[in-house]
Amino acid sequence: MNSKNGTVGNGRMRPDRLARERRRTKVGRLYTEGWNQTEIACKLGVAQSTVSEDLKLVRKRWLELQVSDLEEARAEELEKIRLVVRNAWEGWEQSKRKNGYGNPRYLNLLLSCIDKECKILGLYEHTPDYEKVEKENEISMEVAYEVAKRLEAEREEIEYS
Repeated sequence: MNSKNGTVGNGRMRPDRLARERRRTKVGRLYTEGWNQTEIACKLGVAQSTVSEDLKLVRKRWLELQVSDLEEARAEELEKIRLVVRNAWEGWEQSKRKNGYGNPRYLNLLLSCIDKECKILGLYEHTPDYEKVEKENEISMEVAYEVAKRLEAEREEIEYS
């Protein structure tokens, strides 16, 4: 018996571990169906604290699966983009050989691929939105101008009083 992974010599799961895993599967299913912990505990004949611990583990596994699925999808999309990039470079090179200068459509395709790749990798998330910054600066200048006008008016009012 391998106590580290809970299996017996033939690679099958020990009966107690198998029962725990089946219970956790039921806990997760009942929880997603809207049952609360107390109801699940009564239904399965276990303590509410056992259900709570099972749910912690089940949620952790769900999160790991979700992250894994997201990373897998990201990797697949990146590989598709890289295939298009390779083909675009080949097309660019062929168009240069054919007429002495490259077809700019291939460069536009490459730029589009680079943009998509950067978005998937999250490279734009931490760069400033320059249009937003510019608009905020315009608003700040307008506010500063209005404040300056009011101060000038108050100063003139004090001088003529």
